[in-house]
Amino acid sequence: MNRVEVYLRAKEKLEILAESKQIDINKYYSPASPGILRNHLAEKQVYLAKSCTKMDLPFLFYLFCALLADRQYMGNIIKFYSKSSDTQQILCDVLSGYNPKKTLETFSDAISLKRAIISRYPNKIKNDDKWESYLTGIYQCARFLVEGRIGGTDLNFEYLLTEPKTADELKLYLHKLRVLIVNLCEVGAAVCYNWLKECGAIWLAKPDLHIKRVVAAELLKYDNKEFDSEQHDADNIIAEYRRNNMDRMEFPSGSGIRKSCKLYPDEYVALYMWEWAKEIRDNSADSQCSAFKLDRILYLYCTNGHFYLDDGGDDDISEDGLLGMIGE
Repeated sequence: MNRVEVYLRAKEKLEILAESKQIDINKYYSPASPGILRNHLAEKQVYLAKSCTKMDLPFLFYLFCALLADRQYMGNIIKFYSKSSDTQQILCDVLSGYNPKKTLETFSDAISLKRAIISRYPNKIKNDDKWESYLTGIYQCARFLVEGRIGGTDLNFEYLLTEPKTADELKLYLHKLRVLIVNLCEVGAAVCYNWLKECGAIWLAKPDLHIKRVVAAELLKYDNKEFDSEQHDADNIIAEYRRNNMDRMEFPSGSGIRKSCKLYPDEYVALYMWEWAKEIRDNSADSQCSAFKLDRILYLYCTNGHFYLDDGGDDDISEDGLLGMIGE
């Protein structure tokens, strides 16, 4: 089964499952709008400040705070998404409704931000070092959003939300994103790409474990091999493919990027997902398919149909089932 057929089969089965649960699957196919997020948060008594700029900076800032806290080891410390936690309300208070401009006006650095939390909420911070790292990333993000500059580089957010037209353009985008990854504390490719795609960069997919396994399975298929999650490591397969196909990892000539510089494995995963989504559109299989939509369908399928926006349960779809489709 080619990858367009895999997409269509997974999409069909997922939509049948969503319909049986009376779930609107379409809300998973694109990022939430600022308005929808504001209404949802208001129900939890978390209020985003109104933006006075063309870009909705509190919306972007809130998403960053949320996704940075969702890293594996951070989740149990920051507890941003925990229903029993008051983290969102506390940060809403201290960050003036997740307003990055007010945050910079009020605090000089991450340390002063941490002191404010301790002063107002003395029992909140349990792991001092991890919270300090988290708040450092938050403060750096606030400065980037307000100034439009990070690591000595101008990086226009509106530019980042404009989909590249070619694979070469995409590579240049990915190279520019390295400045965010290097200069935002605790941010790797997964957090960076996830943040931008949820902000509206629908040309990006998050290189998480599920997506990497699917990409690895597709790469192995060209060698007439099948991916086995118990025997194979997706990162190793992708890294080996990268080593054996360095010509595909090159940045476009004339871009000012040195020839020895190559795509990193996570960057290649993002490129692969973008090309896959483009192939689906080019084959008229789904004119609305983006890397974001492809990411969501594969993720939902790999997580046993857990419709996280609706607190849905598991069902008869799985990562193994998806990998099986690829092998057909």
